[in-house]
Amino acid sequence: MSQLLELNNGQCAIMDDRDFLRASTHKWGMDKFPNALIDGKRWTLPQYVLCKKDPKVRIFCKNGNKLDCRRFNLTTKRGETQEGMPIAKVTGELLKEIERLRENVLELEMWSGIATGQSGKLRDKIERAEAILKDGDKVEMQKYTRILKKAR
Repeated sequence: MSQLLELNNGQCAIMDDRDFLRASTHKWGMDKFPNALIDGKRWTLPQYVLCKKDPKVRIFCKNGNKLDCRRFNLTTKRGETQEGMPIAKVTGELLKEIERLRENVLELEMWSGIATGQSGKLRDKIERAEAILKDGDKVEMQKYTRILKKAR
């Protein structure tokens, strides 16, 4: 199961149950990542979850969402390698397409006053895109993003 950890700016980070109890004893803010001052040292929530304070260890979120601090979403890359970054870019592109689809659904329903067959098809595409994001398969994300861009 997952828990939501409330940050002091009102946002919430999602994390595994086993990490939530430990993390909830601290006050977390938000900069580039959720972070807190613990024993005089600044920790990001992903570092805290993975117990990695070495500054040479970089932690990346596989799905690009820095508030998703579940263990399966976190990966480490040593030194200056940027191997984790392309997945974030791919995820970002797919998220933009999902947002565009949501805007189209709202526009269709606003003008027609009802949910139409076309808005239902768009909702199906949104659900499919969200499922692909959840799986975290970069190749599938790239394929579906191209499909959505062609359908514009």
